[in-house]
Amino acid sequence: MPPWPSREKMYDMDTGEPRDSELEQELDSLYRKVAGLDQPGDKHDRTVLKTDEKTPAAANIQKPITTRSAQKKRRRFRTSRFGWGLVFTLFFLSTIGFFYWSGAYYDGTFHFREIAYPLKTDPLTGEARYDNEKERLRPPVDTGIIALTAEESKDQAVAPLPVAEEGKVLAEPPAADTPPEGRRGRYAIQIRAYPEDQKQNALMFLEDVRKRAPDVSMETISIAGRGVWHRILLGNFSTAEEAAEYQKSDTVAREHPYGFIQRKHGSDTISFPIPRSAAGEPPT
Repeated sequence: MPPWPSREKMYDMDTGEPRDSELEQELDSLYRKVAGLDQPGDKHDRTVLKTDEKTPAAANIQKPITTRSAQKKRRRFRTSRFGWGLVFTLFFLSTIGFFYWSGAYYDGTFHFREIAYPLKTDPLTGEARYDNEKERLRPPVDTGIIALTAEESKDQAVAPLPVAEEGKVLAEPPAADTPPEGRRGRYAIQIRAYPEDQKQNALMFLEDVRKRAPDVSMETISIAGRGVWHRILLGNFSTAEEAAEYQKSDTVAREHPYGFIQRKHGSDTISFPIPRSAAGEPPT
């Protein structure tokens, strides 16, 4: 780079104005400096290069300023996103469980008049249906099995016959007491069933139905493999045919289309005023 013209050379001594040749050199040097055409080697250029080499590149990048409010917003967003994800997961799992249990039936069979029927039992309500491959129908007879306690089993166990001694004739064992006529062959229409831990709900439903149908009762039974249940029974009939006719004609019975004819076991039965038949008279 040519040296800058001195102040004395730039101005004419006679007129005090800069000379044309010197002005051209000055403009040429300025043009080269701006265009980058001047060759390195200047002391000023070397100083700038050394300074740039010592300064790290990361120092020229301005770090983003993170405030506390921005951090709080990020935390709230992460927490809310996690919470909504958890709620959605629980809702999805509960929906799947509800539809699974509401549509699941326990398979089994029961025999009626030497015919085996496929039995379907709802695990939620305890209602039993037999499936004819087209629709689930009401079972014609009671499908529950009474589970006896250990003491009842001992009482009803058959005692072994004593060994006959020589010269003695064993007397025939006394005949078992036959149940009264009024307790044999009793049928009713089961309109609902509650598990053991919902006895209070069963009593409330019983009181509600009693306002419209006085001949309603509750029967508590123990079914093998299914626990204790409280059955809500409507009516008291001597035959299943009589109960079927009453079911078609009675308004309360028609309000419960899933009700079916059930045999009354007579154990721990809570009944209200004298049960009446379909004709409105006490059954015989």
